[in-house]
Amino acid sequence: MLNHRFATPVYATLAVSLVSLTCLFASLELAASVVSFGALVAFSMVNLSVIKNFFIDAEARGPRSIIIYLLMPLVGFALTIWLWTSLSGTSLGVGLTWFALGTIFLAVRTRGFRVTPPKLSFED
Repeated sequence: MLNHRFATPVYATLAVSLVSLTCLFASLELAASVVSFGALVAFSMVNLSVIKNFFIDAEARGPRSIIIYLLMPLVGFALTIWLWTSLSGTSLGVGLTWFALGTIFLAVRTRGFRVTPPKLSFED
């Protein structure tokens, strides 16, 4: 739902505000660690997306393509997984809980992944 006066997303703003309030009770170390968890998840997904998009979908299978679109992203993915081992247990717990909550929200929103998720549109 968009605010009619400011054209801002009301529910998203409230959700981010509530989550941000939890920072009042978290240490700076935990907050930085959770941000690191999110960044590592993002880097992991980027590497896997390169493999899916170019190597699997586009079938780029020449020798150069195998190095660029399969081996390099696999190495990148392996390195991000290795970096996860340097995160604290609390950080992993908070990050995985956040990931699980997002997955549950998406499952509910898409009726058990049977409906396409809503897409962001900037058209009026």
